[in-house]
Amino acid sequence: MIIIGELINTSRKSVATYIKHSDEQAIQKLAVDQYNAGADFIDVNAGLFADREIEYLKWMIGLVQEVVPVPCCIDSPSPKVIEAALTVHKGIPMVNSISLEKDRFEQLIPVIAGTDLKVVALCMSEEGMPETADQRMRIAEKLINELVKNNIALENIFVDPLVQPISVNQTFGHEFLGAIERIMTTFTGVHTTCGLSNISYGLPNRPLLNRQFMGLAIAKGLDSAIVDPLHKSMMEVILATETLYGRDEFCRNYLQSQKEAKKEAEVAVKKAVPKQFASTTGKLNAVRIQQAMKFEIADQIPFTLNVNGPFFSYFTNIHTMDYYDSAEVMLKAQLTTFHHFGRITAIGPEMSLAPEASALGAEIAWSDDGTAWVEPCIETEADVDALELPDLKNAGYMTKIFNYYEYMRAHLDDNIPMTLGSANSPFTIAALIRGTSEFIGDLVLNPEFAQKLLRKITDLVLIYLKEQRRISRPDEFTRILLFDDLSGFVNIGLFRKYVVPMYEEIYGAFPDCQRWYHNDSDTTPVLEAIAEAGIQMFHYGYQVDANYIKETIGDRVCLMGNVAPLEILRNGTSQEVDSAFRETIRKSGYYGGLVVAAGGYIDEGTPLANIEAMIEACTKYGKEEQIRALQALEYAPEERKDVSVPRAASEDEDDPRLAQFPNLKRLKKSIIDGTLGDIASLVEVSVADGLAAQDILDIAIIPGMDEVGRLFSRGDIFIPEMMMAAKCTKVGMDILNPILAGGDERAKVKGKIAIGTVHGDLHDIGKDIVISMMQGAGLEVIDLGVDCPPEKYCEAVEQGADLIGLSAILTTVIPNMKKAIAMLEEKGLRDRCKVLIGGAAVTPHAVIEVGADAYCEDAGEGVRIAKEFIGTA
Repeated sequence: MIIIGELINTSRKSVATYIKHSDEQAIQKLAVDQYNAGADFIDVNAGLFADREIEYLKWMIGLVQEVVPVPCCIDSPSPKVIEAALTVHKGIPMVNSISLEKDRFEQLIPVIAGTDLKVVALCMSEEGMPETADQRMRIAEKLINELVKNNIALENIFVDPLVQPISVNQTFGHEFLGAIERIMTTFTGVHTTCGLSNISYGLPNRPLLNRQFMGLAIAKGLDSAIVDPLHKSMMEVILATETLYGRDEFCRNYLQSQKEAKKEAEVAVKKAVPKQFASTTGKLNAVRIQQAMKFEIADQIPFTLNVNGPFFSYFTNIHTMDYYDSAEVMLKAQLTTFHHFGRITAIGPEMSLAPEASALGAEIAWSDDGTAWVEPCIETEADVDALELPDLKNAGYMTKIFNYYEYMRAHLDDNIPMTLGSANSPFTIAALIRGTSEFIGDLVLNPEFAQKLLRKITDLVLIYLKEQRRISRPDEFTRILLFDDLSGFVNIGLFRKYVVPMYEEIYGAFPDCQRWYHNDSDTTPVLEAIAEAGIQMFHYGYQVDANYIKETIGDRVCLMGNVAPLEILRNGTSQEVDSAFRETIRKSGYYGGLVVAAGGYIDEGTPLANIEAMIEACTKYGKEEQIRALQALEYAPEERKDVSVPRAASEDEDDPRLAQFPNLKRLKKSIIDGTLGDIASLVEVSVADGLAAQDILDIAIIPGMDEVGRLFSRGDIFIPEMMMAAKCTKVGMDILNPILAGGDERAKVKGKIAIGTVHGDLHDIGKDIVISMMQGAGLEVIDLGVDCPPEKYCEAVEQGADLIGLSAILTTVIPNMKKAIAMLEEKGLRDRCKVLIGGAAVTPHAVIEVGADAYCEDAGEGVRIAKEFIGTA
């Protein structure tokens, strides 16, 4: 099997970051690691940077060829880019790719004709993607004949029949395999290759399907693949299948791989703590953290590197799924990171994969790039009643946690304690197994249902933590850390009602343990309630002002934060990292009580130089800097934000018709207040009184949602209130839409917007809120759903959408926004629409990066911008 290593590709955010920061070592490490794992070619792609693609591709080829003896696979859809890249490559590379698309073929064939270049030949023609084996075979035959006619040897041709998802058509897998078999038996000497992960698109547990499909493809004759050679499970399938099909003489490759795996395990685990790596950094820093919790000023500012599974796997070039699937691999990754950073990072079974949700029966699904998510499993009250506390010997990933601990403890030196005592908060677990939008709605619409669900989950969390304590050493269970990234979305009233009692119960069950709390959402409005819950250490989000939180609760709670993990740590320079940490110390480091950290978990794409700059900043700014911060009046507390409990609806008398029609005035107020029960009757009475449906919309519903958007943008209301207002609007629109469709000229749609979460992201809460707001504003909305491929946005524009909304919660999918916009350009549709972007992962500067027209900070801002673009503001 000829392996083409796929990791140096700008669709991966870490590679894009390396390029932006000119991180030569990181690029070369990826090349070396792939070569050592068995890659025969190293694919290099700089497609994300269209304006500088040639420059970056040449740079990466030079870097790769400095450190590995295998050639590159030059990967670009542009013949001009490939031609330019060939001028710097030493030896004979692979070109990826040519096809029967007229322009592409005519431009590239003069470049490759008569050479010894290896050529990937895509089974693509002017008619588009083939669906059947017959169609693939016809294209392959023509391509091969044309290449041979242009003096390309058969053994240098790698035909890619193109994999299509079986979620779209169940025959696509069978047809692809049939094409592989026919090509390999018809054209002696020709190779076949593919990037096979598309086969599982839209389905859960994609790596399982990908591995199985790889085995089937090899059985049909596939002899090359574009894969991640560091994905151990996939490489094992390749080796095993080739051995079983008699393509591994005397099982040599298979036996060699098993010997290497055994040797690697012995070196990495049994000799896990070489003395030369010993460092006092971690121990001294731990002492300083305890001083901070006592509000003492230490000789150096304490800090922490908050990292989890994605970072460990990225830092050690281990596939994320392999990391979670093996205690041995997990320990190896953690130890490598632990020693590199002077024993600062934690050692212990990884708890970030929702073990509590798994224990309650929820399925954890995986994408092929190593992203995991939880499939909600609670729909009705009967589902809650059926939840049972699990047998801990058969509790999904939770059981693995306990087994992993036993393995790790047995293979670690006694002088290295592990870290236990962590759990997801009941609030977070409920959102995972119920669905975020549904659970937040339950808090307001169905509080008894929400309370019942939270009660069962709280019982599970207590059992989980007690078992952790039972199996661990005393020095490994000294604090309870609850992870909660959701409760910042609710107001202080709901926080006190639901969250504080749960935390008091959980923390109270372990009175000898410190109370640690992680929440990197914007908790500004609920800070007082957090202090009321008795939290002693609070790892807070970068959105919260460091000076404000210090003045609000910093005399009662030790603070951990607050540098932006993406904007500063991942995307900033070393100097910007230094300045940001110094600013945090000055704003909230006086009279102790501060552990400097990222305001969230450190992203796996963060340059090593920036992490080192963070550590150096903390060692540089010691006691004197903290005392200076206390004395300096220039860092006096900023004016406090208004974080009072949300108010009743404002009385807006701007439209005189509200006084004329009291029911419309009540309707508007009910929408703002989220009084769902009044909506239908108020709309029906208004219609019965002879009011036109469009007038009801213009006078009450649209202004009501405008006010909701304004209050949300100002921070006066929160997501539950926003969702209630959206539900109110939907009830009203369900009554009015049939009337509006009856032909009122004024009822013509003011504009059409298509909104979807971009490919690779399955979150929908933000998208759903925006949709409700847009509908309330009188726009026709096409809900494209989640995980949207670029084609969906193009189809929406072809169907008449004036605006396109791209939403993203995950930082990993930002490049997919650019791909969606690029496809609009390619299809000649970009001038027919305006593109809006937004979501938790999106920042204002992304507008330029991805080529959008506007950034929307929140749903209210999105409506305002949409109306401006359409001309209805």
